[in-house]
Amino acid sequence: MTLGSIIDYVSSIESFINKLNLDNVILIGHSLGGRICIKLASKNPPSLKKIVLVDSAGIEKEKNDLFKYFGELKKIPVIKNLGIKLFGSRDYKDSKGMRETLKAVVSEDLTPFLSLIQFPTLIVWGEKDKDTPLSDGQLMNNLIKESKLVVIEDATHFSFLDKPIEFTDAVKEFIV
Repeated sequence: MTLGSIIDYVSSIESFINKLNLDNVILIGHSLGGRICIKLASKNPPSLKKIVLVDSAGIEKEKNDLFKYFGELKKIPVIKNLGIKLFGSRDYKDSKGMRETLKAVVSEDLTPFLSLIQFPTLIVWGEKDKDTPLSDGQLMNNLIKESKLVVIEDATHFSFLDKPIEFTDAVKEFIV
C-alpha cells in the first residue's frame, strides 16, 4: 500500500485498530503523527479514549511576501537546490524519495477539524519549537474542547527527546 495522503494514513490506523478489535485506544502523535491523530479523532471513533498531540503539525501558516517571492525564485534550478538546504524543514530535507507524499500530507489545514474532537486531549509543546511554533499549540488548545496544553521549557520540536523526563511525566499524569 502506498500512502499518499492524510486519509490514507488515517485509514491504515483505523484498519489496524479494527483488525485487532482494540478499545480505549490512546493515540500519541508527533508532528505528522499529530496530523493523523487530529484527523482520526475528529471522526470520533468509539475505539478512542484519549489523544496526545506532541509538537503537532496541522495549522496552516500565513505566507508572507518574502515566502511568496522565494516560491517563485525556487523554480530556478540553482536556487531550488539552495532553497531546500536553507529553507526546507528538517523533515522535508530528510524525506528524499517521499517529498511528494510529504508535500501532499502537509498541505491540508486541519484547523476546522480541531473543534470536532470530543476526546480528552493532551497537547505537549516545546517552548522553542521552530518547526511548529508554540502559537499552533495554543490555537489547538483553544479549539479542542477537552484539552490541556503543557509547554516544556527549553525544548524544541522534539520535546520528548530534549526533555524526556518532563515529557514522560506529563503523559503519565494524563493517561492514568
